[in-house]
Amino acid sequence: MSIIYLLVILFILKIVYDISYFFMCKYYFYRYIKWIKNNKGNIPSKSMIIELFKKTNVPNSTIPILEDVGYGRLMQTTGNLFDNIFSKRNDIVSMVYQNFTECKAILKTNIILNFSPVYWINFIIFLPNKILYYLGINEKSILNKIFLVIYWILVFIFGIYKTQLKNVLMQILNNL
Repeated sequence: MSIIYLLVILFILKIVYDISYFFMCKYYFYRYIKWIKNNKGNIPSKSMIIELFKKTNVPNSTIPILEDVGYGRLMQTTGNLFDNIFSKRNDIVSMVYQNFTECKAILKTNIILNFSPVYWINFIIFLPNKILYYLGINEKSILNKIFLVIYWILVFIFGIYKTQLKNVLMQILNNL
């Protein structure tokens, strides 16, 4: 019964997390548009916007920059979108707008996925991937695959020998 409570709490926390990030995205998007249109209001927090994009895996784009340096010469270089997020150039504004739109769509999808049993089954099956990704280990690394296989073996063994393992664990705890 306690596992059901744990799953319900996890479900509620995940929904609250996704909804709060969705509204945060809408808030920063509104402030960004307001600032772009008429320079009113404070500049939205650059670090919070970038963190929001990173949490939803919205990629940082490379932008071409062509500037007149004088004497009929042009300088061509590239920059990344996250560094130039508050530039008012049309191409950069449209890319930031597109990133906000993508971020909102991802967060809305995450909210809907919370109600899908397939999502939760996938979450439980690939739990080590989520934990190792959080720790900074790439999902495609061999270490991740080894942990995943060990996890599956342990879950299988625990499923078969649940009562025996529970009895052994209780004996060990009683002897302490």
